[in-house]
Amino acid sequence: MNRSIADVLSSEDRLRLMRDEARRLERLQARLEALLPEGVSGCCSVAALRDGLLTIVASSPAVATAVRQISPRLSAQMRQNDPQVTGMRVVVQPRDARPRASPPAVRQSTLTEAARQEMLALSSNVRDPRLSAALRALATRRRPAS
Repeated sequence: MNRSIADVLSSEDRLRLMRDEARRLERLQARLEALLPEGVSGCCSVAALRDGLLTIVASSPAVATAVRQISPRLSAQMRQNDPQVTGMRVVVQPRDARPRASPPAVRQSTLTEAARQEMLALSSNVRDPRLSAALRALATRRRPAS
């Protein structure tokens, strides 16, 4: 039985509620971006609307301060599209604070003797002294211990 994602989302009550909430937050996000000043709009996102309180996540304390300063006007304008918005809360979550995956380990490759000789020959024919030095350093670097 092949069912589309839309059919599955519509069939279950909890999924339907989640879908409707996601759409609502998406509309609020679009409205927020349209209302915020140009330098701030890309730095904020709608996190939730609970009991009339719209939670906005700002990417820095400076952005949060700017949004808090205009929050009474912003809240009133948001209420025009969604009457359930009665207030606004701004929290800071720096984008750099998100956990990062550790970078992949750098694999040390070894050069064959022929490649080393070619690099040394090339380094003596290159006019740029920095490039020449870099090629010599690469050709003469020690091999990693196996």
